[in-house]
Amino acid sequence: MRFTRYIIFAIGLFAIAGVCLQAANCQSTVPSDREAVYRKMLDFKSLVKGGSIEPHWMADGRSFWYMEGAPAKTTIQKVDPAANSVTPLFDTARLRSALSPVLGYEPPYQGLPFETFDFLDGEKAARFTIEGRTFRLDFDTYKVAPAESPKPPPAAQASEDFYGPKEIASPRGEWTAVLQDYNIWLRSSVDNRSFPLTTDGAERFPWDLSPVMWSPNAMRLLVAKVDWRNSHFIPVVHWLKNNHEEITYSPYPLAGEPLERTELYVVDVISGNRTRVDIGENPEQLIYPLGWRPDGSEVLLMRLDRLMKHLDLMTADAKTGRSRVLLSEYQKTFIEALAFNPKNLFYPFTDGSRFVWRSERDGWSNLYLYDANGNLIRRLTTGEAPVEGVAALDEKGGWVYYLASSDKNHPYDVQVYRVDLEGKRSSRLTEEIGVHSPVVFAPGKEYFLDTNSTVDRPPSVVLRKSDGTKVRDLSTADVSALQALGWRAPEEFRVKAADGKTDLYGVLYKPYDFDPAKHYPVIDLQYMGNFVHSTPRTFLGTWLGDDAQSLTQLGFIVYVVDGRGTTGRGKAFQDFTYNNIGKIEVPDHVATLKQLAAERPYMDTSRVGITGYSWGGYYTLRAILTAPEVFQVGVSGAPIVDLMAARPPVEPYMGLPQDNVEGYEQASNVRLADQLKGKLLITIGTSDVNVTFEHTMRMSNAFIKAGKRFDLIVLPEETHGLTPSANAYYIEARNQYFVQYLKP
Repeated sequence: MRFTRYIIFAIGLFAIAGVCLQAANCQSTVPSDREAVYRKMLDFKSLVKGGSIEPHWMADGRSFWYMEGAPAKTTIQKVDPAANSVTPLFDTARLRSALSPVLGYEPPYQGLPFETFDFLDGEKAARFTIEGRTFRLDFDTYKVAPAESPKPPPAAQASEDFYGPKEIASPRGEWTAVLQDYNIWLRSSVDNRSFPLTTDGAERFPWDLSPVMWSPNAMRLLVAKVDWRNSHFIPVVHWLKNNHEEITYSPYPLAGEPLERTELYVVDVISGNRTRVDIGENPEQLIYPLGWRPDGSEVLLMRLDRLMKHLDLMTADAKTGRSRVLLSEYQKTFIEALAFNPKNLFYPFTDGSRFVWRSERDGWSNLYLYDANGNLIRRLTTGEAPVEGVAALDEKGGWVYYLASSDKNHPYDVQVYRVDLEGKRSSRLTEEIGVHSPVVFAPGKEYFLDTNSTVDRPPSVVLRKSDGTKVRDLSTADVSALQALGWRAPEEFRVKAADGKTDLYGVLYKPYDFDPAKHYPVIDLQYMGNFVHSTPRTFLGTWLGDDAQSLTQLGFIVYVVDGRGTTGRGKAFQDFTYNNIGKIEVPDHVATLKQLAAERPYMDTSRVGITGYSWGGYYTLRAILTAPEVFQVGVSGAPIVDLMAARPPVEPYMGLPQDNVEGYEQASNVRLADQLKGKLLITIGTSDVNVTFEHTMRMSNAFIKAGKRFDLIVLPEETHGLTPSANAYYIEARNQYFVQYLKP
């Protein structure tokens, strides 16, 4: 039996699908030209070149370099914002000429034979590696000579997996904390020597790592010990272990069942002495370590009650463990979806004197300034423009830069704003409609890179001053490969929810050979989980948007919409589904379909499919069982089947099962199995510990008892996040299932 660290966050951020189920049906009926476009669109991102920059900041705090043109014509450009110049950092011809005699051969391709490098000697020289050999280049002479290889970066963050970090390096890399056999070990970077820091970890009471564990001076660790002994565990059968099955167990606390208990400790690296942090005695609480004060005197953490209605920001003395509450937040329903990633709420100043806090206390996400002791200094932002997060703190200049949505006609657009620390001067720094993200500020905060796009405008990168003034365009995506395929830009739309009053916003996709005189089957591509909003708002890089670009090419009209109960529109909008998951989500999607089709006669509402993964799988089942007159075909990936499932993504929105019996009962899809009328494909991985195999087995059993036929694909050894081969298989299965039964 093996313990694995538990995290449940049932968002299926995966573009997934499947294959034909019977050999006789596996011959595609899709025309060859359409098939060719579809195949190319499966990798939609590869058809878009440019429109993104990864800046590497230089010593002056404002200049940076970036790489482009890899691999055939790799160049590295230097940007000097003050001079408004972009120049090659390396003289490519001169460098290639200097490299040839040292390498003993002509470097491949036509550009630089490397994509990254390190500055040396105050940016007067560079160090780079070619085919495992390290060289030094002096910029003045362009002399190239062999050089000592740089020390490898700390292994810590690179070793993080789905269940959390397995190794975390100290700030200067002298030590690495390693999770091994339920205990924490330390490994020296000098001689690779390892020794245990803890020895009392056990299978269901293990030590745990946190990304914020190291103190600033690397002399202490903030670590957790998690007690799972009263928690529910699920067996995972590994069928492919050399003809001998292996069973492992993973914690899976169900709604209404006992919580895991977390203990926090500060551990001295040299002596191994532990100081337990006082987090309170309430067994019904969740603990999130946040980090350290800059001087290492205190640790910071958040404490949430089980239903996420009450949140405390706390600090604790690193020597005594004594804690105190800095501030508290309360909600009658739940503290937004941000509770799943509480670090998005807290933005400390580097000197520890103040911090910016994000709160929905008045119904809209806004920013507040506090001192180090949790005393409110002032409110910084106001209004019904949800703040998505802080982009940068300019402590010297006295500005907070943040991302927010304020356009009532485009409520999901994200713009860049700034407000001074007095809360008196604020302004919007970006003007184009769309999503301005990511936004990357220079270390000196004088300039920032603004990457922006819409669903129909390719991404571009703009260099701006800190006041939003445009300095220059740096990169605009080349979409000629898409245009050569006849690609059609998607169409944004606005409709009313099922209540006839609330505006909903979505995106509609058409195939490259669209003909308005024809009739097309329709697919609702969705993820209705109420802790996110999923409709694409950028040109690429969203899992439903990129997926829709290929799926529509098979001859479907595809639409994506965010219904009531999702995020991004304020607290009241998300609270629509509080205690009532499963009631209004599908009706909102049905209302969307009817309004779209009323104005678009090419949408054939007699041939409608629906698909989604994880929570999207739950709502696929929900739709095909509760609205069979609308949805005839469904493909449900890794579906939750009822809400007697994993606790974290359910309880904050539904309460405890014993306190909301009717709500949990009505939300069950299992009890609706006898209502299946259309064609249904379910896919599930046997090693999924997020939405478990057990869910699919219970749903399957209900269908069998009801005498309802359905299709099932089991993916051996696959977890919630599919491997590339399983992902490709699943995509093809889903898409061909729709081709087979909706007949485009």
